[in-house]
Amino acid sequence: MLEDNLIKKIELLEILVEGCRTHPAYRARRSATGNCAECVVVWNARQQLKELKCD
Repeated sequence: MLEDNLIKKIELLEILVEGCRTHPAYRARRSATGNCAECVVVWNARQQLKELKCD
């Protein structure tokens, strides 16, 4: 279980590090507008990571 959480966190962090190619300054500090699919993926990764930290 712990190993699964660590693997999931690593995957989410990789998404955050890669960020959005179109908007390189976007770091998911605020929600994505929905106009850019990659920004939405980054935002969702941040939200999932926050949920995993609470567990």
